[in-house]
Amino acid sequence: MDEMMSTENISNVNFVLDRMKEFYEFRSDRQLYEFLGVPQATLAGWRRRNTMDYDIVIAKCADKMNLHWLFTGEGSKAKNIVISERYEHYGDGDPPQRREILERISKMNLQQLSDLLKHLETEELLAELRISRKKS
Repeated sequence: MDEMMSTENISNVNFVLDRMKEFYEFRSDRQLYEFLGVPQATLAGWRRRNTMDYDIVIAKCADKMNLHWLFTGEGSKAKNIVISERYEHYGDGDPPQRREILERISKMNLQQLSDLLKHLETEELLAELRISRKKS
């Protein structure tokens, strides 16, 4: 089966949910809705209406998964460790701005979200290059 174009993927909730299942190696929607902490009817409604609670999805996936890949299918699946290391000094808790960031992201339209993810991926690559230059 051919993969959809990335611009279509951003607006296709089924694509995003199936990417989550692929990443976490879930074999069923049951595993997915249990992981997300939502009722089965909620997940089914997201699929039917082609909409979802982005706050929940991002909160559950942002630590390990490359969100640009999740929403577009482009790039690597796993999140680069460099960004995670920026928050190491916060310990087990969330960074102080996390709630505000999630609120802002939840108000974005799909194109704004795609642009943000591309920007973050670029910043992540630049940080990785800076680290590798320092080591050499």
